[in-house]
Amino acid sequence: MPQSLMRIRNFAVSALICIMGLCYVGGGLVIHDSNFADASLLYPSLYNDFVDVSITGVTRQSLAIQTVDGQTLDAWLFVVPGATKLVIVNHGNAGNLSSRGFYAQAFTQANSNVLLYDYRGYGKSTGKATIHGISDDGLTVYSYARNELHYPADKIIEFGESIGSAVACSVAAKEQCGALMLFAPLDSLPSAARWKMPILTIYPDFCFAERLNNLELIKNIHTPVFICHGMKDDTLRFEGSQKLYDAASQPKKLVCLPDSGHYQLSKSDGELYLKSLIQFVRALP
Repeated sequence: MPQSLMRIRNFAVSALICIMGLCYVGGGLVIHDSNFADASLLYPSLYNDFVDVSITGVTRQSLAIQTVDGQTLDAWLFVVPGATKLVIVNHGNAGNLSSRGFYAQAFTQANSNVLLYDYRGYGKSTGKATIHGISDDGLTVYSYARNELHYPADKIIEFGESIGSAVACSVAAKEQCGALMLFAPLDSLPSAARWKMPILTIYPDFCFAERLNNLELIKNIHTPVFICHGMKDDTLRFEGSQKLYDAASQPKKLVCLPDSGHYQLSKSDGELYLKSLIQFVRALP
């Protein structure tokens, strides 16, 4: 090969390597940016003043929960006469509490009181929605249930939906609770991101601004665990729930919904989901 062509080839190879390196570094900087993580993961919506269920014999109280950094979290407390348990619902990344009334309906059927709340930046809650912020909010609401509502720790059930699973797991890993319940959870954010975008497999975990590693947290949670996941979920894979279940301590229960995706229960799975949830909560002391 002529020397001039060799120089051109070497230059082209070097340029390609430089471009690939710059793309790699640029991509790493993007996923390492916490602002990017907040914007791409959290989708708060404005408040809609309605309750999407009517629960006979159950009262609803509006609460304003103060955070240590001066924010106010909007919350609803559903009270069942004579019930001693409290389910704290940490909802998913979109919408707000006004569209989560079905959780109140389900858990009150299990003879449990229910606390629905909005993270900062959601609905009527003040502040800006951030990953760190919603994790702090989960601890704030737990402390409110203990100190203001006076529920014993072993009567508080942490429930997490989708990204709310990270909030519930974080609380359960730090504070005593009666049970941990997860619906369509993620095993970890890097794992979930790589499944959706395989190109991200080139980046190690430390490159991600937020890791939300439920798989590590659940190994240190020693309370009854309930996990429910749709087999047709194309947002967060079912295999993540299987990993969480395998890593969790006994007693534990995994419910597979064969025809459901991430955002909606199929009609055929609704009865299985509700029955399993009610049975689990009622069996708790």
